[in-house]
Amino acid sequence: MNVLHRQQFIALLLCLIISALVFAGSARAGHDGAAYHEFSADARQQGREAHLAFAWTYGFYEEPKVLNYLRSVGARVTERLPYRIRFYILDTDDVNAYAAPGGCIYVTRGMLVHLNSEAELAAVLGHELAHVMGDIGGLDEVSRNTLRAMLDDGAELNLSNTGDTQAQPDMLHTRMRRYELEADRISFELLVLRGYNARALIDVIRMFDDYDRMVNDIPKSHAPHHQGLVHLSNIHPDNQRRIMMLQEAVSRFDAQHAEDGRGRYLAMIENIRFGNQPNLKATDSASDFLQRHEVRKLKLLRVEGGARYADLAADSSLGDSAEAVLRTLNRAYPVGEPISGEFIKIIE
Repeated sequence: MNVLHRQQFIALLLCLIISALVFAGSARAGHDGAAYHEFSADARQQGREAHLAFAWTYGFYEEPKVLNYLRSVGARVTERLPYRIRFYILDTDDVNAYAAPGGCIYVTRGMLVHLNSEAELAAVLGHELAHVMGDIGGLDEVSRNTLRAMLDDGAELNLSNTGDTQAQPDMLHTRMRRYELEADRISFELLVLRGYNARALIDVIRMFDDYDRMVNDIPKSHAPHHQGLVHLSNIHPDNQRRIMMLQEAVSRFDAQHAEDGRGRYLAMIENIRFGNQPNLKATDSASDFLQRHEVRKLKLLRVEGGARYADLAADSSLGDSAEAVLRTLNRAYPVGEPISGEFIKIIE
Protein backbone atom coordinates (compact mmCIF):
# COMPACT_ATOMS: atom_id res chain seq x y z
CA MET A 1 0.00 0.00 0.00
CA ASN A 2 1.28 3.44 -0.87
CA VAL A 3 1.19 5.71 2.15
CA LEU A 4 0.53 9.44 1.97
CA HIS A 5 3.20 11.80 3.18
CA ARG A 6 1.94 14.67 5.29
CA GLN A 7 2.44 17.21 2.48
CA GLN A 8 0.41 15.05 0.09
CA PHE A 9 -2.46 14.77 2.52
CA ILE A 10 -2.49 18.53 3.11
CA ALA A 11 -2.75 18.93 -0.66
CA LEU A 12 -5.63 16.46 -0.71
CA LEU A 13 -7.41 18.30 2.09
CA LEU A 14 -7.03 21.57 0.22
CA CYS A 15 -8.42 19.86 -2.89
CA LEU A 16 -11.49 18.77 -0.95
CA ILE A 17 -11.93 22.24 0.51
CA ILE A 18 -11.65 23.93 -2.90
CA SER A 19 -14.09 21.41 -4.37
CA ALA A 20 -16.55 22.08 -1.57
CA LEU A 21 -16.26 25.82 -2.09
CA VAL A 22 -17.00 25.44 -5.79
CA PHE A 23 -19.83 22.94 -5.65
CA ALA A 24 -21.53 23.53 -2.29
CA GLY A 25 -24.62 25.58 -1.80
CA SER A 26 -24.92 28.72 0.26
CA ALA A 27 -22.48 29.45 3.07
CA ARG A 28 -23.26 30.51 6.59
CA ALA A 29 -21.06 31.91 9.28
CA GLY A 30 -20.66 29.81 12.39
CA HIS A 31 -20.66 31.20 15.91
CA ASP A 32 -16.85 31.40 15.68
CA GLY A 33 -17.03 33.53 12.53
CA ALA A 34 -15.88 30.77 10.17
CA ALA A 35 -17.83 30.22 6.95
CA TYR A 36 -19.53 26.83 6.73
CA HIS A 37 -21.24 25.41 3.68
CA GLU A 38 -24.57 23.71 3.98
CA PHE A 39 -25.24 20.08 3.25
CA SER A 40 -27.94 19.34 0.71
CA ALA A 41 -31.57 19.71 1.78
CA ASP A 42 -32.05 15.93 1.48
CA ALA A 43 -29.03 15.25 3.68
CA ARG A 44 -30.22 17.70 6.30
CA GLN A 45 -33.69 16.12 6.36
CA GLN A 46 -32.24 12.62 6.62
CA GLY A 47 -29.97 13.85 9.39
CA ARG A 48 -32.90 15.28 11.35
CA GLU A 49 -34.74 11.97 11.04
CA ALA A 50 -31.65 10.03 12.17
CA HIS A 51 -31.18 12.39 15.11
CA LEU A 52 -34.75 11.85 16.27
CA ALA A 53 -34.32 8.09 15.91
CA PHE A 54 -31.15 8.16 18.02
CA ALA A 55 -32.86 10.33 20.61
CA TRP A 56 -35.81 7.96 20.83
CA THR A 57 -33.71 4.77 20.87
CA TYR A 58 -30.85 5.77 23.15
CA GLY A 59 -31.13 9.33 24.37
CA PHE A 60 -28.07 11.52 24.76
CA TYR A 61 -25.40 11.56 27.44
CA GLU A 62 -24.81 15.26 28.13
CA GLU A 63 -22.44 15.44 31.09
CA PRO A 64 -20.74 18.78 30.25
CA LYS A 65 -17.12 17.81 30.94
CA VAL A 66 -17.22 14.72 28.74
CA LEU A 67 -19.34 16.27 25.96
CA ASN A 68 -17.20 19.41 25.73
CA TYR A 69 -14.07 17.28 25.61
CA LEU A 70 -15.46 15.15 22.79
CA ARG A 71 -16.33 18.27 20.83
CA SER A 72 -12.89 19.80 21.37
CA VAL A 73 -11.22 16.68 19.96
CA GLY A 74 -13.75 16.71 17.12
CA ALA A 75 -12.89 20.33 16.34
CA ARG A 76 -9.22 19.40 16.13
CA VAL A 77 -9.90 16.48 13.80
CA THR A 78 -12.20 18.52 11.51
CA GLU A 79 -10.12 21.70 11.46
CA ARG A 80 -10.33 23.54 8.11
CA LEU A 81 -13.19 21.42 6.82
CA PRO A 82 -15.74 23.88 5.38
CA TYR A 83 -18.73 21.98 6.76
CA ARG A 84 -19.89 22.17 10.34
CA ILE A 85 -19.72 18.72 11.94
CA ARG A 86 -21.68 18.17 15.15
CA PHE A 87 -20.77 15.61 17.78
CA TYR A 88 -23.06 13.80 20.22
CA ILE A 89 -22.79 11.03 22.83
CA LEU A 90 -25.44 8.31 22.71
CA ASP A 91 -26.47 7.13 26.16
CA THR A 92 -25.88 3.40 25.70
CA ASP A 93 -23.28 0.82 26.69
CA ASP A 94 -23.09 -0.40 23.09
CA VAL A 95 -19.57 0.08 21.75
CA ASN A 96 -20.12 1.90 18.49
CA ALA A 97 -19.99 5.15 16.54
CA TYR A 98 -22.16 6.44 13.70
CA ALA A 99 -22.04 9.02 10.94
CA ALA A 100 -25.40 10.47 9.91
CA PRO A 101 -26.29 12.52 6.82
CA GLY A 102 -26.05 16.25 7.31
CA GLY A 103 -22.79 16.21 9.26
CA CYS A 104 -23.57 14.57 12.62
CA ILE A 105 -21.22 12.09 14.30
CA TYR A 106 -22.42 10.02 17.24
CA VAL A 107 -20.18 8.18 19.70
CA THR A 108 -21.71 5.90 22.30
CA ARG A 109 -20.97 6.18 25.99
CA GLY A 110 -19.82 2.56 25.80
CA MET A 111 -17.27 3.48 23.16
CA LEU A 112 -15.84 6.23 25.36
CA VAL A 113 -15.56 3.80 28.27
CA HIS A 114 -13.59 1.29 26.17
CA LEU A 115 -11.21 3.72 24.47
CA ASN A 116 -7.88 4.33 26.18
CA SER A 117 -6.51 7.61 24.83
CA GLU A 118 -7.34 10.84 23.05
CA ALA A 119 -5.55 9.53 19.96
CA GLU A 120 -7.94 6.56 19.88
CA LEU A 121 -10.93 8.90 20.15
CA ALA A 122 -9.49 10.97 17.28
CA ALA A 123 -9.10 7.76 15.26
CA VAL A 124 -12.79 6.92 15.74
CA LEU A 125 -13.89 10.44 14.84
CA GLY A 126 -11.64 10.47 11.78
CA HIS A 127 -13.12 7.18 10.60
CA GLU A 128 -16.66 8.50 10.96
CA LEU A 129 -15.68 11.80 9.34
CA ALA A 130 -14.62 9.84 6.26
CA HIS A 131 -18.18 8.54 5.97
CA VAL A 132 -19.56 12.06 6.36
CA MET A 133 -17.19 13.29 3.64
CA GLY A 134 -18.41 10.51 1.39
CA ASP A 135 -21.97 11.81 1.73
CA ILE A 136 -21.17 15.43 0.83
CA GLY A 137 -22.82 16.05 -2.51
CA GLY A 138 -20.47 18.94 -3.28
CA LEU A 139 -17.48 16.67 -3.99
CA ASP A 140 -17.00 16.26 -7.72
CA GLU A 141 -15.71 13.18 -9.53
CA VAL A 142 -12.27 14.75 -10.04
CA SER A 143 -11.83 15.05 -6.28
CA ARG A 144 -13.01 11.50 -5.73
CA ASN A 145 -10.54 10.19 -8.32
CA THR A 146 -7.76 12.20 -6.68
CA LEU A 147 -8.71 10.73 -3.33
CA ARG A 148 -8.56 7.20 -4.69
CA ALA A 149 -5.26 7.71 -6.45
CA MET A 150 -3.52 9.34 -3.50
CA LEU A 151 -4.74 6.90 -0.87
CA ASP A 152 -4.05 3.69 -2.68
CA ASP A 153 -2.98 2.42 -6.08
CA GLY A 154 -5.02 -0.77 -5.72
CA ALA A 155 -8.75 -1.26 -5.87
CA GLU A 156 -10.88 1.77 -6.61
CA LEU A 157 -12.88 2.60 -3.51
CA ASN A 158 -15.56 5.19 -4.07
CA LEU A 159 -16.49 7.18 -0.99
CA SER A 160 -19.72 8.44 -2.50
CA ASN A 161 -23.05 7.10 -1.36
CA THR A 162 -24.44 5.28 -4.38
CA GLY A 163 -27.86 4.82 -2.86
CA ASP A 164 -28.13 1.38 -4.52
CA THR A 165 -30.29 -0.26 -1.88
CA GLN A 166 -31.49 -2.91 -4.36
CA ALA A 167 -28.07 -4.58 -4.54
CA GLN A 168 -27.78 -8.20 -3.45
CA PRO A 169 -26.76 -8.52 0.23
CA ASP A 170 -23.30 -9.94 -0.54
CA MET A 171 -22.60 -7.16 -3.04
CA LEU A 172 -23.81 -4.54 -0.58
CA HIS A 173 -21.65 -5.92 2.23
CA THR A 174 -18.61 -6.01 -0.09
CA ARG A 175 -19.15 -2.37 -1.01
CA MET A 176 -19.58 -1.38 2.63
CA ARG A 177 -16.40 -3.23 3.61
CA ARG A 178 -14.56 -1.23 0.97
CA TYR A 179 -15.96 1.97 2.43
CA GLU A 180 -14.64 0.89 5.83
CA LEU A 181 -11.12 0.29 4.50
CA GLU A 182 -11.17 3.69 2.83
CA ALA A 183 -12.37 5.28 6.08
CA ASP A 184 -9.45 3.61 7.87
CA ARG A 185 -7.02 5.19 5.47
CA ILE A 186 -8.49 8.65 5.88
CA SER A 187 -8.57 8.28 9.66
CA PHE A 188 -4.91 7.25 9.62
CA GLU A 189 -3.88 10.31 7.62
CA LEU A 190 -5.93 12.64 9.80
CA LEU A 191 -4.14 11.27 12.86
CA VAL A 192 -0.77 12.01 11.28
CA LEU A 193 -1.90 15.44 10.11
CA ARG A 194 -3.19 16.42 13.57
CA GLY A 195 -0.11 15.18 15.39
CA TYR A 196 -1.61 12.08 16.98
CA ASN A 197 0.03 8.67 17.15
CA ALA A 198 -1.44 6.87 14.14
CA ARG A 199 -0.97 3.50 15.85
CA ALA A 200 -4.08 4.42 17.84
CA LEU A 201 -6.26 3.28 14.94
CA ILE A 202 -4.76 -0.21 15.18
CA ASP A 203 -5.37 -0.17 18.93
CA VAL A 204 -9.05 0.66 18.35
CA ILE A 205 -9.48 -2.23 15.92
CA ARG A 206 -7.85 -4.61 18.40
CA MET A 207 -10.16 -3.30 21.11
CA PHE A 208 -13.15 -4.26 18.95
CA ASP A 209 -11.68 -7.73 18.49
CA ASP A 210 -11.24 -8.19 22.25
CA TYR A 211 -14.69 -6.80 22.97
CA ASP A 212 -16.41 -9.09 20.48
CA ARG A 213 -14.56 -12.11 21.88
CA MET A 214 -15.55 -11.17 25.41
CA VAL A 215 -19.22 -10.71 24.49
CA ASN A 216 -19.28 -14.02 22.63
CA ASP A 217 -17.57 -15.84 25.52
CA ILE A 218 -19.91 -14.61 28.25
CA PRO A 219 -23.51 -15.84 28.50
CA LYS A 220 -25.92 -12.95 28.06
CA SER A 221 -27.44 -13.73 31.44
CA HIS A 222 -24.06 -12.89 32.99
CA ALA A 223 -23.58 -9.64 31.09
CA PRO A 224 -26.86 -7.68 31.09
CA HIS A 225 -25.06 -4.42 30.36
CA HIS A 226 -23.93 -5.83 26.98
CA GLN A 227 -27.23 -7.24 25.74
CA GLY A 228 -27.82 -4.35 23.35
CA LEU A 229 -24.63 -4.91 21.39
CA VAL A 230 -25.00 -4.66 17.62
CA HIS A 231 -22.46 -6.86 15.83
CA LEU A 232 -21.08 -5.39 12.61
CA SER A 233 -19.09 -8.40 11.39
CA ASN A 234 -21.10 -8.52 8.16
CA ILE A 235 -20.16 -4.95 7.31
CA HIS A 236 -16.65 -4.37 8.62
CA PRO A 237 -13.79 -6.09 6.79
CA ASP A 238 -11.67 -8.72 8.50
CA ASN A 239 -9.86 -6.95 11.30
CA GLN A 240 -6.57 -8.76 10.72
CA ARG A 241 -6.57 -7.48 7.15
CA ARG A 242 -7.20 -3.95 8.40
CA ILE A 243 -4.39 -4.23 10.94
CA MET A 244 -1.88 -5.58 8.38
CA MET A 245 -2.59 -2.70 6.02
CA LEU A 246 -2.24 -0.13 8.79
CA GLN A 247 0.91 -1.63 10.30
CA GLU A 248 2.73 -1.11 7.02
CA ALA A 249 1.57 2.50 6.98
CA VAL A 250 2.57 3.11 10.60
CA SER A 251 6.05 1.73 9.97
CA ARG A 252 6.70 4.57 7.50
CA PHE A 253 6.04 7.34 9.99
CA ASP A 254 8.12 8.46 12.92
CA ALA A 255 5.73 8.25 15.87
CA GLN A 256 8.35 9.21 18.45
CA HIS A 257 6.94 12.71 18.93
CA ALA A 258 3.32 11.90 18.11
CA GLU A 259 0.72 12.60 20.76
CA ASP A 260 -1.19 9.89 22.57
CA GLY A 261 -3.07 11.87 25.23
CA ARG A 262 -3.79 8.84 27.42
CA GLY A 263 -3.57 10.62 30.77
CA ARG A 264 -5.73 13.52 29.60
CA TYR A 265 -8.32 11.17 28.15
CA LEU A 266 -8.61 8.97 31.23
CA ALA A 267 -8.98 12.02 33.46
CA MET A 268 -11.82 13.28 31.28
CA ILE A 269 -13.81 10.03 31.28
CA GLU A 270 -13.39 9.23 34.97
CA ASN A 271 -16.82 9.13 36.64
CA ILE A 272 -18.64 8.48 33.37
CA ARG A 273 -21.64 6.26 33.99
CA PHE A 274 -21.29 2.55 33.27
CA GLY A 275 -24.43 0.52 32.63
CA ASN A 276 -27.68 1.31 30.86
CA GLN A 277 -30.49 3.00 32.74
CA PRO A 278 -33.32 0.62 33.76
CA ASN A 279 -36.73 1.27 32.26
CA LEU A 280 -39.32 2.82 34.55
CA LYS A 281 -42.24 0.45 34.92
CA ALA A 282 -45.78 1.70 35.35
CA THR A 283 -46.09 -0.28 38.57
CA ASP A 284 -42.84 1.04 40.07
CA SER A 285 -42.84 3.00 43.26
CA ALA A 286 -39.95 5.39 43.80
CA SER A 287 -38.29 2.93 46.19
CA ASP A 288 -38.68 0.04 43.70
CA PHE A 289 -37.04 2.04 40.94
CA LEU A 290 -34.16 3.21 43.12
CA GLN A 291 -33.56 -0.31 44.31
CA ARG A 292 -33.16 -1.50 40.72
CA HIS A 293 -31.24 1.58 39.71
CA GLU A 294 -27.71 1.00 40.91
CA VAL A 295 -25.52 3.70 39.36
CA ARG A 296 -22.05 2.47 38.46
CA LYS A 297 -19.23 4.76 37.41
CA LEU A 298 -15.82 4.34 35.84
CA LYS A 299 -12.95 5.05 38.21
CA LEU A 300 -9.17 5.05 37.86
CA LEU A 301 -6.95 2.95 40.09
CA ARG A 302 -3.17 2.99 40.33
CA VAL A 303 -2.00 -0.60 40.36
CA GLU A 304 0.06 -1.77 43.30
CA GLY A 305 2.39 -4.75 43.07
CA GLY A 306 0.72 -8.15 42.89
CA ALA A 307 -2.77 -6.90 42.01
CA ARG A 308 -4.75 -9.27 39.78
CA TYR A 309 -8.01 -8.79 37.90
CA ALA A 310 -9.54 -11.74 39.72
CA ASP A 311 -8.98 -9.95 43.02
CA LEU A 312 -10.41 -6.69 41.68
CA ALA A 313 -13.40 -8.55 40.25
CA ALA A 314 -14.16 -10.09 43.64
CA ASP A 315 -14.85 -6.61 45.00
CA SER A 316 -16.87 -5.51 41.97
CA SER A 317 -20.63 -5.18 41.63
CA LEU A 318 -20.52 -6.46 38.03
CA GLY A 319 -21.31 -10.04 39.01
CA ASP A 320 -20.05 -13.14 37.20
CA SER A 321 -18.74 -11.17 34.21
CA ALA A 322 -16.64 -8.75 36.30
CA GLU A 323 -13.20 -10.22 35.58
CA ALA A 324 -13.80 -10.44 31.83
CA VAL A 325 -15.23 -6.90 31.71
CA LEU A 326 -12.31 -5.41 33.64
CA ARG A 327 -9.78 -7.17 31.40
CA THR A 328 -11.56 -5.91 28.29
CA LEU A 329 -11.74 -2.34 29.57
CA ASN A 330 -7.98 -2.39 30.10
CA ARG A 331 -6.92 -4.27 26.94
CA ALA A 332 -5.97 -7.38 28.90
CA TYR A 333 -8.55 -9.86 27.60
CA PRO A 334 -8.45 -12.82 27.99
CA VAL A 335 -5.50 -13.50 30.31
CA GLY A 336 -3.55 -10.26 30.84
CA GLU A 337 -2.85 -8.84 34.29
CA PRO A 338 -2.35 -5.27 35.57
CA ILE A 339 1.11 -3.70 35.43
CA SER A 340 2.38 -2.25 38.69
CA GLY A 341 2.41 1.56 38.73
CA GLU A 342 -0.02 2.04 35.85
CA PHE A 343 -3.56 3.40 36.05
CA ILE A 344 -6.34 1.01 35.11
CA LYS A 345 -10.10 1.45 34.74
CA ILE A 346 -12.40 -0.14 37.30
CA ILE A 347 -16.15 0.08 37.86
CA GLU A 348 -17.66 1.16 41.17
